[in-house]
Amino acid sequence: NSGFVGSDYAEHLTICFVHDTPGTKLYLTASDVDKWGVPMAEIVETARSNFEKLKSDFRSAFKDGRVFRSFADDTYDATRLLLPAPCFEQLPVRGTHVAMVPHPNILLITGDQDPEGLHIILEDAKRWLKDPSAINAFMYRRTETGWEPWNPELQPADRVEYEGLVRDTLARDYARQQRLQETLRQKSPEDYHPFAASYIKFPPGRSDALQT
Repeated sequence: NSGFVGSDYAEHLTICFVHDTPGTKLYLTASDVDKWGVPMAEIVETARSNFEKLKSDFRSAFKDGRVFRSFADDTYDATRLLLPAPCFEQLPVRGTHVAMVPHPNILLITGDQDPEGLHIILEDAKRWLKDPSAINAFMYRRTETGWEPWNPELQPADRVEYEGLVRDTLARDYARQQRLQETLRQKSPEDYHPFAASYIKFPPGRSDALQT
C-alpha cells in the first residue's frame, strides 16, 4: 500500500503529511510509515508540533482590514487554515471569519458579513485557480469545531462568478479521477475498477440548454 497518508477535512480538502527536505516536500505514504516503524499517533503529533512552530504573517490586503492574507511564502500558507482559533480571532473582520484556499501558497480571510471583502477574495482567487497547482474554489466559515464548507450569500454578479469557479473545480477533479480510473483499469484489467464517463461542461447561456 503506497497511497498517501492523510485525512479528509471540511469535505473538500485533505490533510496530508509530508517529509520536508531542502529541495522538495515528499508526501508520506503507507509504505513509509511501515518502513519507519513509528506509531501513526506519534507522526501526527510531531507534524502538528512542527507546523505550529512556523511563523504566521497575516497582513491586511485591503483598506479597513476587510481582507487578510497569509504572507509566509513557505508553501504552507494554505495549511495555516489548521492553525488554532486565536490566530484568526485576532483578525478584525466583519462577522464570522471566512476563508478561501485556492492555491497551496494562498490563504485569504474575510468576514461573512462583508460583501466587498467576499468580492475581493473571489477576484483574487480567480487568478490562482488557473495555476496547475490550484486547490479549489470553495469557501469555508469558522465554527467552534473548525472550518466548515460555506455557501456564501453574494451579489448577483459575484454569485454567477463563484458558481462558475466551483463548476470548473469539480470538472477538473472529475477529469483527474477519470484518468486515474482508466489507468487502473489498464494496469489490472482483471480487477474491478468503476468506469468513469467523460464530463463536458457547456458554456452558460447556451441556446439549446444542453447540460451534462
